[in-house]
Amino acid sequence: MGESGTLALHGSCHCGRVSVELRTQSPTPPAARACGCSFCTKHGAAWTKDPQGELVLSHRAPGDILRYRFGLGITDFIICAHCGVPCVAVGMVDDRLLGVVNINTMDRRSDFAPASSASFDGEDTDDRLARRRKGWTPARVVCAEDDGS
Repeated sequence: MGESGTLALHGSCHCGRVSVELRTQSPTPPAARACGCSFCTKHGAAWTKDPQGELVLSHRAPGDILRYRFGLGITDFIICAHCGVPCVAVGMVDDRLLGVVNINTMDRRSDFAPASSASFDGEDTDDRLARRRKGWTPARVVCAEDDGS
């Protein structure tokens, strides 16, 4: 456990240029869901979140990440531009950046229970944003070049 009873979970893409940290209020890693959409299925992604936590994606230079959108066009899947691993999915909801992290990027992947299946077929934009408003994690995307590190 970290500060204030939080659990900090760390991970990265395959090449290490993109890193993720999920700070959660849960004493154990939160449950994950394997979305049944074609993007997530083809990439083998499974996602976790904590609406009371914080998600930080860090990368070294602007060219280290790519953003991919499809479907309703309200989600950016952030992918390492070098090794192709989808690390997080983020989107703006009520002027706040919220996101989920791909548990397959976590350093201790074995700490997570197997992901349950999820389907979001049939959700319209309002339904999707309402679900995210309740459940997704407040997020930040940080570039080391931008902050002078």
